[in-house]
Amino acid sequence: MSRRVIALRNGSCAVAGNHVFQGGDPNVLYEFPLIVWLVEGGEEGPVLVDAGLGHVEEMNAGAAHVLARPIVQQPEEQMTAQLARWGYTPQEIRAVILTHLHFDHVDLLDLYSSAQIFVSRKGLEAATRFPNWMGSWAPHKTLKLLVQEAADRTVPVDDAEILPGIRVFWIGGHTACSQCVVVETDAGPALLAGDAIFRRENLSRNSPIGIADDPAQARTALEVLRAFPGPIFPSHDPVIFEAYGGTFP
Repeated sequence: MSRRVIALRNGSCAVAGNHVFQGGDPNVLYEFPLIVWLVEGGEEGPVLVDAGLGHVEEMNAGAAHVLARPIVQQPEEQMTAQLARWGYTPQEIRAVILTHLHFDHVDLLDLYSSAQIFVSRKGLEAATRFPNWMGSWAPHKTLKLLVQEAADRTVPVDDAEILPGIRVFWIGGHTACSQCVVVETDAGPALLAGDAIFRRENLSRNSPIGIADDPAQARTALEVLRAFPGPIFPSHDPVIFEAYGGTFP
Protein backbone atom coordinates (compact mmCIF):
# COMPACT_ATOMS: atom_id res chain seq x y z
CA MET A 1 0.00 0.00 0.00
CA SER A 2 1.47 3.32 -1.09
CA ARG A 3 0.74 6.09 1.40
CA ARG A 4 2.10 9.60 1.56
CA VAL A 5 1.85 12.26 4.25
CA ILE A 6 1.02 15.88 3.40
CA ALA A 7 1.39 18.81 5.82
CA LEU A 8 -1.53 21.25 5.72
CA ARG A 9 -0.62 24.68 7.10
CA ASN A 10 -3.49 25.85 9.30
CA GLY A 11 -2.03 29.14 10.62
CA SER A 12 0.99 30.36 12.56
CA CYS A 13 2.02 32.05 15.79
CA ALA A 14 5.12 32.49 17.94
CA VAL A 15 5.96 30.86 21.27
CA ALA A 16 8.69 31.75 23.77
CA GLY A 17 11.64 29.45 24.33
CA ASN A 18 10.68 28.49 27.87
CA HIS A 19 7.48 26.94 26.48
CA VAL A 20 9.25 25.20 23.60
CA PHE A 21 11.99 23.71 25.82
CA GLN A 22 12.15 22.87 29.50
CA GLY A 23 14.43 25.56 30.88
CA GLY A 24 14.42 27.44 27.57
CA ASP A 25 15.09 31.16 27.17
CA PRO A 26 11.84 33.15 27.49
CA ASN A 27 13.38 35.99 25.45
CA VAL A 28 13.86 33.83 22.35
CA LEU A 29 10.78 33.45 20.16
CA TYR A 30 10.09 30.49 17.89
CA GLU A 31 7.79 30.41 14.90
CA PHE A 32 5.00 27.89 15.41
CA PRO A 33 3.11 26.80 12.31
CA LEU A 34 -0.12 24.93 13.00
CA ILE A 35 -0.01 21.70 10.99
CA VAL A 36 -2.72 19.18 10.21
CA TRP A 37 -1.65 16.01 8.40
CA LEU A 38 -3.38 14.56 5.35
CA VAL A 39 -2.60 10.91 4.66
CA GLU A 40 -3.36 9.63 1.17
CA GLY A 41 -3.07 6.25 -0.49
CA GLY A 42 -5.21 3.90 1.57
CA GLU A 43 -8.19 1.99 0.26
CA GLU A 44 -10.40 3.63 2.88
CA GLY A 45 -9.82 7.10 1.37
CA PRO A 46 -8.19 10.27 2.75
CA VAL A 47 -7.27 10.35 6.44
CA LEU A 48 -6.50 13.35 8.64
CA VAL A 49 -4.23 13.37 11.65
CA ASP A 50 -5.83 16.06 13.83
CA ALA A 51 -8.84 18.16 12.89
CA GLY A 52 -7.53 21.70 12.67
CA LEU A 53 -8.40 25.11 14.08
CA GLY A 54 -11.22 27.34 12.88
CA HIS A 55 -12.10 29.64 15.79
CA VAL A 56 -8.83 31.56 15.92
CA GLU A 57 -9.92 34.32 18.28
CA GLU A 58 -11.20 31.79 20.81
CA MET A 59 -7.86 29.99 20.69
CA ASN A 60 -5.92 33.24 21.03
CA ALA A 61 -7.93 34.18 24.11
CA GLY A 62 -7.64 30.78 25.74
CA ALA A 63 -3.93 30.34 25.04
CA ALA A 64 -2.80 33.95 25.51
CA HIS A 65 -0.52 32.92 28.39
CA VAL A 66 1.66 30.83 26.05
CA LEU A 67 1.43 32.82 22.82
CA ALA A 68 4.19 35.37 22.37
CA ARG A 69 2.52 36.35 19.10
CA PRO A 70 -1.13 35.41 18.48
CA ILE A 71 -2.26 32.94 15.86
CA VAL A 72 -2.85 34.38 12.41
CA GLN A 73 -4.73 32.31 9.86
CA GLN A 74 -4.82 33.39 6.23
CA PRO A 75 -7.90 32.50 4.16
CA GLU A 76 -5.92 29.89 2.24
CA GLU A 77 -4.90 28.29 5.55
CA GLN A 78 -8.45 27.48 6.59
CA MET A 79 -9.07 23.75 6.59
CA THR A 80 -11.68 23.76 3.83
CA ALA A 81 -9.28 25.67 1.59
CA GLN A 82 -6.33 23.42 2.46
CA LEU A 83 -8.35 20.29 1.70
CA ALA A 84 -9.69 21.77 -1.53
CA ARG A 85 -6.12 22.38 -2.65
CA TRP A 86 -5.69 18.58 -2.67
CA GLY A 87 -9.10 17.90 -4.17
CA TYR A 88 -11.13 17.00 -1.06
CA THR A 89 -14.11 18.26 0.88
CA PRO A 90 -14.43 17.69 4.63
CA GLN A 91 -17.20 15.15 3.98
CA GLU A 92 -14.78 13.02 1.95
CA ILE A 93 -12.42 12.51 4.89
CA ARG A 94 -12.84 8.89 5.98
CA ALA A 95 -10.95 8.96 9.29
CA VAL A 96 -9.58 11.53 11.74
CA ILE A 97 -6.84 10.44 14.15
CA LEU A 98 -6.44 12.79 17.12
CA THR A 99 -2.94 13.15 18.51
CA HIS A 100 -4.41 14.83 21.61
CA LEU A 101 -7.39 16.86 22.77
CA HIS A 102 -6.10 20.43 22.78
CA PHE A 103 -8.28 23.03 21.09
CA ASP A 104 -6.03 23.76 18.11
CA HIS A 105 -5.94 20.05 17.24
CA VAL A 106 -9.66 19.26 17.65
CA ASP A 107 -11.61 22.48 17.06
CA LEU A 108 -13.06 21.47 13.67
CA LEU A 109 -13.74 17.83 14.47
CA ASP A 110 -17.46 18.24 13.78
CA LEU A 111 -16.64 19.27 10.21
CA TYR A 112 -15.78 15.69 9.22
CA SER A 113 -19.24 14.21 9.50
CA SER A 114 -18.44 11.01 7.58
CA ALA A 115 -15.18 10.20 9.34
CA GLN A 116 -14.36 7.51 11.85
CA ILE A 117 -12.61 9.16 14.81
CA PHE A 118 -9.65 7.57 16.60
CA VAL A 119 -8.64 8.85 20.03
CA SER A 120 -6.44 7.54 22.83
CA ARG A 121 -8.56 5.33 25.06
CA LYS A 122 -6.69 6.13 28.28
CA GLY A 123 -6.60 9.79 27.29
CA LEU A 124 -10.35 9.98 26.66
CA GLU A 125 -11.02 8.21 29.96
CA ALA A 126 -8.79 10.72 31.76
CA ALA A 127 -10.41 13.69 30.03
CA THR A 128 -13.93 12.61 30.94
CA ARG A 129 -13.37 11.42 34.52
CA PHE A 130 -14.24 14.82 35.97
CA PRO A 131 -17.86 15.37 37.12
CA ASN A 132 -19.65 17.16 34.28
CA TRP A 133 -16.17 17.41 32.68
CA MET A 134 -15.38 20.45 34.82
CA GLY A 135 -11.62 20.68 35.16
CA SER A 136 -10.96 18.71 31.97
CA TRP A 137 -8.33 20.14 29.65
CA ALA A 138 -10.33 19.02 26.60
CA PRO A 139 -12.98 21.27 25.01
CA HIS A 140 -16.42 20.21 26.18
CA LYS A 141 -17.81 20.42 22.66
CA THR A 142 -15.20 17.84 21.61
CA LEU A 143 -15.95 15.51 24.50
CA LYS A 144 -19.67 15.78 23.75
CA LEU A 145 -18.98 14.82 20.15
CA LEU A 146 -16.77 11.87 21.09
CA VAL A 147 -18.93 10.30 23.77
CA GLN A 148 -22.41 11.37 22.66
CA GLU A 149 -23.09 12.82 19.22
CA ALA A 150 -20.48 10.80 17.30
CA ALA A 151 -20.03 7.92 19.74
CA ASP A 152 -21.04 5.43 17.04
CA ARG A 153 -18.06 6.40 14.90
CA THR A 154 -15.53 7.08 17.67
CA VAL A 155 -12.88 4.43 18.35
CA PRO A 156 -10.96 4.81 21.64
CA VAL A 157 -7.77 2.78 21.18
CA ASP A 158 -4.16 2.65 22.36
CA ASP A 159 -1.08 1.00 20.87
CA ALA A 160 -2.64 -0.68 17.85
CA GLU A 161 -2.77 -0.74 14.06
CA ILE A 162 -5.99 1.17 13.40
CA LEU A 163 -5.93 1.12 9.59
CA PRO A 164 -3.73 -0.83 7.17
CA GLY A 165 -0.30 0.78 7.39
CA ILE A 166 -1.27 3.21 10.17
CA ARG A 167 -0.70 2.56 13.86
CA VAL A 168 -0.90 4.63 17.02
CA PHE A 169 0.89 4.46 20.34
CA TRP A 170 0.32 6.38 23.56
CA ILE A 171 3.17 8.61 24.70
CA GLY A 172 1.78 11.08 27.28
CA GLY A 173 3.89 13.97 28.53
CA HIS A 174 2.27 16.96 26.86
CA THR A 175 -1.18 15.71 27.89
CA ALA A 176 -2.59 12.49 29.30
CA CYS A 177 -4.18 11.87 25.89
CA SER A 178 -1.08 12.41 23.75
CA GLN A 179 -0.38 9.72 21.18
CA CYS A 180 1.83 9.38 18.10
CA VAL A 181 0.85 8.10 14.67
CA VAL A 182 3.11 5.93 12.48
CA VAL A 183 2.39 5.81 8.75
CA GLU A 184 4.00 3.25 6.45
CA THR A 185 5.05 4.93 3.19
CA ASP A 186 7.04 3.83 0.15
CA ALA A 187 10.07 5.46 1.77
CA GLY A 188 9.54 3.63 5.06
CA PRO A 189 7.75 4.54 8.27
CA ALA A 190 7.11 8.17 9.18
CA LEU A 191 6.13 9.26 12.68
CA LEU A 192 3.66 12.09 13.29
CA ALA A 193 4.54 13.20 16.80
CA GLY A 194 1.65 15.53 17.56
CA ASP A 195 2.94 17.69 20.42
CA ALA A 196 5.12 15.03 22.05
CA ILE A 197 7.82 17.35 20.74
CA PHE A 198 7.21 20.78 19.24
CA ARG A 199 10.29 20.91 17.02
CA ARG A 200 12.96 18.42 16.03
CA GLU A 201 15.33 20.58 18.06
CA ASN A 202 13.74 19.05 21.15
CA LEU A 203 15.49 15.85 20.09
CA SER A 204 18.77 17.34 18.90
CA ARG A 205 19.09 19.42 22.09
CA ASN A 206 17.81 16.56 24.26
CA SER A 207 15.39 19.06 25.75
CA PRO A 208 11.77 18.09 26.43
CA ILE A 209 8.89 20.43 25.68
CA GLY A 210 8.21 23.19 28.19
CA ILE A 211 4.41 22.73 28.09
CA ALA A 212 3.85 19.33 29.66
CA ASP A 213 1.29 17.99 32.08
CA ASP A 214 3.89 15.40 33.12
CA PRO A 215 7.49 16.65 32.65
CA ALA A 216 8.95 13.22 33.44
CA GLN A 217 6.84 11.61 30.72
CA ALA A 218 7.89 14.38 28.34
CA ARG A 219 11.53 13.44 28.93
CA THR A 220 10.79 9.75 28.44
CA ALA A 221 9.09 10.66 25.17
CA LEU A 222 12.43 11.89 23.84
CA GLU A 223 13.94 8.45 24.32
CA VAL A 224 10.98 6.74 22.70
CA LEU A 225 11.12 9.03 19.67
CA ARG A 226 14.89 8.87 19.39
CA ALA A 227 14.63 5.10 18.88
CA PHE A 228 12.28 5.47 15.93
CA PRO A 229 13.94 4.31 12.66
CA GLY A 230 12.38 6.88 10.32
CA PRO A 231 11.71 10.63 10.05
CA ILE A 232 9.79 12.33 12.86
CA PHE A 233 7.37 15.16 12.07
CA PRO A 234 6.19 17.41 14.92
CA SER A 235 3.05 19.49 14.43
CA HIS A 236 4.63 22.93 14.98
CA ASP A 237 8.00 22.82 13.19
CA PRO A 238 8.62 25.04 10.13
CA VAL A 239 11.34 22.64 8.95
CA ILE A 240 8.51 20.41 7.68
CA PHE A 241 7.95 22.91 4.89
CA GLU A 242 11.57 23.99 4.51
CA ALA A 243 13.18 20.53 4.29
CA TYR A 244 10.37 18.41 2.86
CA GLY A 245 8.20 20.87 0.97
CA GLY A 246 5.33 19.66 3.12
CA THR A 247 5.07 16.12 1.71
CA PHE A 248 6.66 12.77 2.49
CA PRO A 249 7.82 10.93 0.53
